[in-house]
Amino acid sequence: MEKRIALVAIVVEDPDSVERLNAMTYNVLKNVMSTLAQSDIINMNDGSERNEIYEGIAAQVDEVATAYGIHVEDVKIKQFDLPQSNLEAVYGRMISERNQMAEKYTADGNYEANIIRNDVDKQVNIIVSNAQAEAAKLEAGEISQEDYDRWRYHYPEYDSSQIRAKVPPEGLL
Repeated sequence: MEKRIALVAIVVEDPDSVERLNAMTYNVLKNVMSTLAQSDIINMNDGSERNEIYEGIAAQVDEVATAYGIHVEDVKIKQFDLPQSNLEAVYGRMISERNQMAEKYTADGNYEANIIRNDVDKQVNIIVSNAQAEAAKLEAGEISQEDYDRWRYHYPEYDSSQIRAKVPPEGLL
């Protein structure tokens, strides 16, 4: 873990004091961060949670620094560098999560596409079978050419073989 701690000291002029305060802050920071789960450190989007951690670190550093006559008001983390192995694990997890999301979206899309294809295939089969039935009626002389043409050019309005209504597929409304 690389330490990057910025110290703001108004009264401290002694370089040894600044170095000690830096070391104290680093040790407390390391101890606190080691108690947190890696996902909590990386995914801290909630400002109140982050402020609670900062307040805890500041209180612990102030407790240790009081022995040297130093009072610590606040501690903020500018950058927290994880070890390279952790960075690679986090990066791998991010890629894995994105791949899982992509697979889910692809599966959902394929599912919806299959529903649409099945509905279209069903409608095509109905239309073809109705057309074949009307053509058979025409060939058998049950209907006239004029009735057949009216049916053919105004399908499904003049389709007498079934009662149906045009309803869009679910999810398209």
